[in-house]
Amino acid sequence: MLQLINISLSFGGQELFRGLNWHLRKGDRVGLVGPNGAGKTTLFRLITGQLEPDAGTIQRGRAVTLGYLPQEGIEVAGRSLFAEAMTNYWPAMAISNIASRSWGGFALTPRSQKCSPV
Repeated sequence: MLQLINISLSFGGQELFRGLNWHLRKGDRVGLVGPNGAGKTTLFRLITGQLEPDAGTIQRGRAVTLGYLPQEGIEVAGRSLFAEAMTNYWPAMAISNIASRSWGGFALTPRSQKCSPV
């Protein structure tokens, strides 16, 4: 369970949240979508405790485990998270392309049930 109760937060005179109330129950899944600067990352930082609200309370259940992957700033083996992910993505794509070229020119025909050139 996660509960945001009457949360308010401002940055540099700009109000991001005022009187925000949100209750997530066990099993809930949520996706946040919005334009840049709408406060999505800031909301996650409030939920994870990286930021404190100007007003209001955030209650996290005792058994709640939060997982959060920030959009920037993580390095793995000296590379950005994106670059690290790509080290595994490109070899997998190469294998997929080789496989599709090797097998893509053949199809099973209903009569023979054997591979025949297309």
